[in-house]
Amino acid sequence: MATSFLVLPLVLIILLLSFADLIDATVAIDDDDDKFEYETLYYDVLVVGANAAGVGAAVTASSNGTYTVKVVEPLHMIGGMAAAGGVSLMNQGGCGLTGLSKQWNQLVGRYYGVADGMPFPPFPRMKESELAFWELLNSSSTTIDVSLGCHPISVKFPTTSEEQEQEGCIGQVDFSCHEKNDPHRVTNSILSIKASYIIDASYDGDIMVLAGVDHTFGREPRSKYNESLAGVQVEETSDLESFARQNITINPYDDDGKLLKYISPDPLQTAGSGDDKLMAFQYFACLSTTPGNQVPFYPPKDYHADDFLLLLRQTKAVMAHKGKYSNGPPLSYFGDVQCYDPIVENVTGNRDCCFCCGTAPVNTDQTGLNQGWATSDYRARQAMADQYKYYLQGSLYFLSHDPRIPEFTKNDTLRYGYCKDEYEDFDNFPPQLYVRISNRLVGQKVLTQNNMANPRIKSDAVAMGCWVFDQHIVDRQVVDENNSSKLVRNEGFFRAEVSERGLYCRHPDAQCGQRLNDDHKNNTSRSKSSGCGGGDGNDYHCSNSNVGNHFPWYDVPFGVMVPAQKRQASNLLVPVALSASSVAYSSARIENMFMDLGSAAGVAVANLLDQQQQQQDQQQSIHRSIGSCPILAVQDTNVTGVQHILSTVYQQKFHGPDTSPDGTSSYVESE
Repeated sequence: MATSFLVLPLVLIILLLSFADLIDATVAIDDDDDKFEYETLYYDVLVVGANAAGVGAAVTASSNGTYTVKVVEPLHMIGGMAAAGGVSLMNQGGCGLTGLSKQWNQLVGRYYGVADGMPFPPFPRMKESELAFWELLNSSSTTIDVSLGCHPISVKFPTTSEEQEQEGCIGQVDFSCHEKNDPHRVTNSILSIKASYIIDASYDGDIMVLAGVDHTFGREPRSKYNESLAGVQVEETSDLESFARQNITINPYDDDGKLLKYISPDPLQTAGSGDDKLMAFQYFACLSTTPGNQVPFYPPKDYHADDFLLLLRQTKAVMAHKGKYSNGPPLSYFGDVQCYDPIVENVTGNRDCCFCCGTAPVNTDQTGLNQGWATSDYRARQAMADQYKYYLQGSLYFLSHDPRIPEFTKNDTLRYGYCKDEYEDFDNFPPQLYVRISNRLVGQKVLTQNNMANPRIKSDAVAMGCWVFDQHIVDRQVVDENNSSKLVRNEGFFRAEVSERGLYCRHPDAQCGQRLNDDHKNNTSRSKSSGCGGGDGNDYHCSNSNVGNHFPWYDVPFGVMVPAQKRQASNLLVPVALSASSVAYSSARIENMFMDLGSAAGVAVANLLDQQQQQQDQQQSIHRSIGSCPILAVQDTNVTGVQHILSTVYQQKFHGPDTSPDGTSSYVESE
């Protein structure tokens, strides 16, 4: 059964409407409808996803209690990657937090005794992160109702003449709900929501896809937008995650001549060619070095040690170099250990850390397991998520218990355990898989490698991006080097600065990649301004916020979340699965920017509802009922009005950190 929360008392006038006049955009979920329990609710605004973007959208759409808002989240925990996934809002890229993201930061600070108005480094425990998101939803007389544990299964378009006046209006969204302790166990509850406006804040753009709105997934070929970083990456320009550049040679076959698990049988394709593949997903586990706060690493269900032979062979190859890891690499080589801010440890007494990413070729990322994710249904995605969970849990158990692992590596891994004080309702493991990229809208405007920062300042900006082009590995294959030996190779990784030229360097060749790589090597300190806590191991995410002397900021225009065609969807905004090329999305996929864009989406629909009421008052016409199709389309949004409310009411900044008050740039691009 779905978990439902009424954030503050909510009074709804539910009118009896006929749902026989709705066209279902998907197939029926079951031939026997009698076994399902249907509940139909009516709201001004529906927000799908209670991640950072969804929370921001719900708060601003409520407009201080003026409008009713329903938030539906597939997990039984809110916050998305910023709470249920372990990343918080730490990835600021040097731009800092603004708007509701900053309010969240101040709310978090209160849990650790930080005075109001004082900045708090934004890497708290996920428990307090989620509480701060709940506080935002509870703030200032909001009328927000939240349902957890429900995923969308269909959308319906109205057919009555009155509702059809607004072409492309999504009239209803149906959700299927599942048990809290078993996401595979779907209940017999169907939740149907009718809302005037819908904000799809899901990581996969689920409503956008169900409604048939133009969208894409995978990697565009280089020729699509003339992007030098697009498509298949044949040249390796960084040591990060590279077998070859770290001089790690691994036999890709087991003793029976079969390909090792986690290596793709697909051949390496032509450089710059497009495909349907996605960069690696992963879970961000919480690990603790405090003995009283540890849950020991345990083998996942159906664990087989030989599934991790690739990890073992990497460990042996690193030792063979006879360098600093001659006795075996530490756990921090396999994944970055990014610990919560020291003030958190001072209050809790526990040293808890986020474990993710990594510089090793075989690290916490895993390729291939997400093949087909973008087009899969809920059940298939859950099966893929289980494989990612198996990989990380199995890797940690293997590194800490397998007799073939060197003692140094084994003992270093055993210093850690899962955090006992985090994710207590989910076996101390994060419920949110890090879906780095999935379906993407093809909207009014499309961000690309070449236009993200050209120009940096955009007149229709409603949020600010502040991260480098950052694509994790996409595939892992066997390549034939000079027709002599079969070697394992990672494909897809790049990390490059966003600049007005589209790249930190002029060309994405080996020299450019080496320059980026050298900058990373020379800039490994953890900066408080980047929002990173202290850590035990390598941490390239925390150090790449300001590569060289460059801020990677750029304005994000309103049009990236607006469907291009009214006839497809006139009451839908998409702030997370936004309109961007695969390359551009590798920079735009940051949680605090999502929250700012979600906040802008909420302001936009609240403004449209205001305008609709004003028009009806002036015409002395009957006001449309709650949940009915609106008069005004999202494509008709007055962006200047949205900007005004964002800046004056929510103090949200949507131009770069080095722009003057009149919006002009003081930024000078250096060579």
